[in-house]
Amino acid sequence: MSGFIDHRNYPALAPLVAGMIERWPELLREAIGAIDRFVPSPEIHIQDADDIRLFILPIKWRGEMADQIEQLCGGDQILEAVPVAASLASNPLVPSALFSMSMPGCELIPHVDNESHIGEVLRLHIGLSCPADCALIVGDEARTWHDGEVLMFDSARVVHSAYNRSNQPRLVLILDVDRKALEAP
Repeated sequence: MSGFIDHRNYPALAPLVAGMIERWPELLREAIGAIDRFVPSPEIHIQDADDIRLFILPIKWRGEMADQIEQLCGGDQILEAVPVAASLASNPLVPSALFSMSMPGCELIPHVDNESHIGEVLRLHIGLSCPADCALIVGDEARTWHDGEVLMFDSARVVHSAYNRSNQPRLVLILDVDRKALEAP
């Protein structure tokens, strides 16, 4: 069973997804320009704790923009360094946003995201720099990321994992979108 979701089934997402796709080259430049601000992912339970290969740059977390949450990665002027990502994250449908970078050899074990707010969101990934041998597995379906393409899935209710078996880092922007707002009549 696939856990991937077609974002086109949610018309309220159309402007956000269009903005992601249209501006992905700018998002890539922002991520690369802020690479020194990435921190090891706190989700050690889904990776080999002795060899951390997953790094993140939070833009918005649980409704708070990153400059207001210094504990995640210093906080100072993050939003100024990534204005396009910050603009997308400011959408009222988006409670959380972050850049994610998996290094070569990164293998994330099958898991569901169990943070308290996660059950109320669906997750969007847009590929920014995606080598050929990287994949996201949701349910029993593996899909490769492609630069400028969006994948959507339910990270709280469907088991998923990922890998980077290439010799280059993989960069994506992740936006969580409010499930209840999408399903409202």
